[in-house]
Amino acid sequence: MRAKRTDKDWEACAQISPYYAVSIYDKFNAKDLDDELVAEFFESGEDYIATVLGFIKNHLDADFQPARCLDFGCGTGRLAIPLAKRFSAVTGVDVSETMLAEAERNCRNFALENIEFVCSDDMLSKVKGKFDFINSYIVFQHIEPRRGEALLKRMIDLLADDGIAALHFTYSVNRSVAARLKYWLHASVPLAHNLINLLKGRKFNHPYTLINQYDLNKLFRMVQDNGCEQAYLRFSNHDGLLGVILMFQKSRVGIVW
Repeated sequence: MRAKRTDKDWEACAQISPYYAVSIYDKFNAKDLDDELVAEFFESGEDYIATVLGFIKNHLDADFQPARCLDFGCGTGRLAIPLAKRFSAVTGVDVSETMLAEAERNCRNFALENIEFVCSDDMLSKVKGKFDFINSYIVFQHIEPRRGEALLKRMIDLLADDGIAALHFTYSVNRSVAARLKYWLHASVPLAHNLINLLKGRKFNHPYTLINQYDLNKLFRMVQDNGCEQAYLRFSNHDGLLGVILMFQKSRVGIVW
């Protein structure tokens, strides 16, 4: 049942502080940000997209120039907007209506008209057509693995021939015993999270986003079984949350040995 609440928790986080929910630095922890912080927030997205595209061109496809892109878990548009500045068409999906409304407002501020935003579900049923590039960063970790694995399969189906995906997954944790105990209390002990909220001066039902770990063997098998023969990965470490950015290309034909 806790896993079913993650979508509602994300929407609650968006209503409280949407930019902090996307990038958990204290400076972004406000309902509205001033122009300088907004610029810094989106500059971090520019840096990430430039870095990932560099990895792709150096290790998977030197001529990669996607026309149609999908950003899964787009939030306020931190990565969708840099993609729209570079490529013809972008679709951003998120489960939070509040996030999507803020992303649309940001697109207007950037004078971008080549992005559409749709509300997400577990089958991406509102997403139509094929995509040359599918991106997701710091999103799957908030989704229970069985749901996430089904979404991965759907994203592979949505990739065009020679299309590339860059998807981030958390697979392990390197944190102190105290930090792990704190997480366990929040995630597993009934009412513990709510009581901690009260002790910290927050509302009783203040949301808490869970961190899920994925089995990389399962992910690799899904990618290979579904026609993606070329892959490259980079490790990530976010305050002890160990992850990978898994980049892979969908092939028209398999590798011939």
